[in-house]
Amino acid sequence: MGPMPRMEYDSKDIFLTAYRHYAKLKGFSISIRNSSSKYYVLACSKGRKSKNVKKFTKQTQCPARANSVLKDNDKLVVTCVESNHNHTLEPQLSMFIPGYRTS
Repeated sequence: MGPMPRMEYDSKDIFLTAYRHYAKLKGFSISIRNSSSKYYVLACSKGRKSKNVKKFTKQTQCPARANSVLKDNDKLVVTCVESNHNHTLEPQLSMFIPGYRTS
């Protein structure tokens, strides 16, 4: 089970680790979309828009993401989670995703 709205995390690192673990189990890689002192957005790595439409790219503008906000008690609270992907997920091949390879 991945992050759900209103879940609290003690820090950005713990949130990143939890979402990375969830993504590995589901079969996609993540990237930090936006980050500041008040908010943190983690998204599917295929979520960016392609800059060059004539060149082949793996970017599909995937909408999957998890938004979070830092509250006054220094807890990171998940505000919105979009878990639908517009590409296929292959959890059995997640060991070949560069972010999850172990040497």
